[in-house]
Amino acid sequence: MNIIFTAHVKFEMKRRNINEILVRDVIEKPEQKLLSKNDRVVFQSKYFDIKENIEMILRVI
Repeated sequence: MNIIFTAHVKFEMKRRNINEILVRDVIEKPEQKLLSKNDRVVFQSKYFDIKENIEMILRVI
């Protein structure tokens, strides 16, 4: 699968301290795969945010 990291995505990944490996893992092995209202595929999985010390959901569209 061809994954495109736009400038906006790179900015948000840096701001939220999310690395490319985590994003690729969610796309390749999502816990959930949904179809959005405008027919976009949404991949999502839980992950543990070490900085915030909490489990979070990463959603990739």
